[in-house]
Amino acid sequence: MIKKRGKVILSVYEKWSDTEEYIYLKKRGQPSLPGMTHEIYCSVNFHKSFEFIFLTAGEQEISINSERDVAYKDEIVFAGSFMPHSFAKSETADGYILVLNDWYLQFFKNLYQNKAFPTVMRDHELNRKIIEYVAAWHLDQEGGKYKKFNQANIFLEMLCDAYPPREIKHKRSNEIVVNILSFIDENYMEDISFNIIADALGYAKEYCSKLFNQVVDENFRSYLNRVRVSKFNQIWSSPGLRKDRTILQIAYDCGFESQSTFYRAYREVCGTTPAALRRGS
Repeated sequence: MIKKRGKVILSVYEKWSDTEEYIYLKKRGQPSLPGMTHEIYCSVNFHKSFEFIFLTAGEQEISINSERDVAYKDEIVFAGSFMPHSFAKSETADGYILVLNDWYLQFFKNLYQNKAFPTVMRDHELNRKIIEYVAAWHLDQEGGKYKKFNQANIFLEMLCDAYPPREIKHKRSNEIVVNILSFIDENYMEDISFNIIADALGYAKEYCSKLFNQVVDENFRSYLNRVRVSKFNQIWSSPGLRKDRTILQIAYDCGFESQSTFYRAYREVCGTTPAALRRGS
């Protein structure tokens, strides 16, 4: 969801989305972090938090729970807890993105256990009222957590009135992919292979490999390299995490076994070489 110099900084299990009292509400094109702008775009990721897209223009290709769809102006997209999801790049899509941490979902989850919203909500008349509220909320984000808690619950009440939550049918295949992604996120710095993951989780390698390619739309080695490059970028861009380590030391700490494999993976993911980091540091 965050873009830097035209390249996406990827995340697998977006743990930061699940930190206590986390809330994210941005409009497309709005500055997010220094040198970065918010975009309605992300590669496959998942988190416990609820995520919504509110389209005010254009169209957006989405994939949620390995099911592909297209959302249009005045439609709302929903990705629930631990639902693997991705949003394709779009030249026309405009709108807002909202991520609500579990802390803001207390009342909802108490009232609607094991229930959630449709993946795409298409009643344009109802949606326009909800999007108007979100737009006003976006302009009124000052204040403490309890004000934000009330704002979030007003939004959830509006959504529940428009789209009564329904039972979630968890796909066994999605649970497997989530477990695989979690394992990669926790062990990316180790010398891991699909054989190791399948054995550790008790799955059949051939089935898991096929399932992973279908859901993530990328082979395991390429995906693992993307994760490692993402972790490298997170460390390099933070002096507190980087400390006095060199580029190669961080690369090795992120699981790359040689300079050549790191440089090749970095070029494939970021479109440039790590040498540019030295010039920019």
